[in-house]
Amino acid sequence: MAQFKTVFIQLVFISSIVLGTASCNSNQKTKNNTPVTAAQSETKPDTANAQKGISDNQNDTLFLTNATEINLEEIKLGKLAQQKGKLTVVKKLAEMMEDDHSKSMISLTALAREKSITIPNSLNHASGADYKELSNVPVSNFDLKYCDMMVNGHKAAIAMFEKDSTELNNPDIKQWAIATLPTLRKHLAHSILAQAACEKIK
Repeated sequence: MAQFKTVFIQLVFISSIVLGTASCNSNQKTKNNTPVTAAQSETKPDTANAQKGISDNQNDTLFLTNATEINLEEIKLGKLAQQKGKLTVVKKLAEMMEDDHSKSMISLTALAREKSITIPNSLNHASGADYKELSNVPVSNFDLKYCDMMVNGHKAAIAMFEKDSTELNNPDIKQWAIATLPTLRKHLAHSILAQAACEKIK
């Protein structure tokens, strides 16, 4: 009988150890499977928002880069037209282009510096090709060719500014784009008038 009690006690002891071990393992699994809390979730970076921020910044940078190219090209073409142009209306158009786009370039450069955006300081390949093409046009055809470039170029610039002004992220850059549009429209109107004057004497 004493031997039976001893064996019974040993079995109880062993069972308690086994159950205790199982309980510990169960607690450990519960800890490992615990869902991430809201507080823990908030510490993770929002990848979607981060990517959107990068995309927005790229849009702003691309717009300022394109606007810079437009200004640089119009300034350079304006100087060339003042030298090679024959008609007074064309020379005056070219002078206005140089003056207005130079002013635009000053404000654009200040804006880009304020926003830590790097903009080009020289013409890209396409703009350089346009300048080279106009440089090689005979004097007899120069005025009309220059006016054609101004009409087509400003139509494209206005379309770009109108579209981008609704999509830009930075409010200061967006405001600059909106404020520049009236000048571009004025340039287009004067370019069309000069173009018509050139076609009359063609």
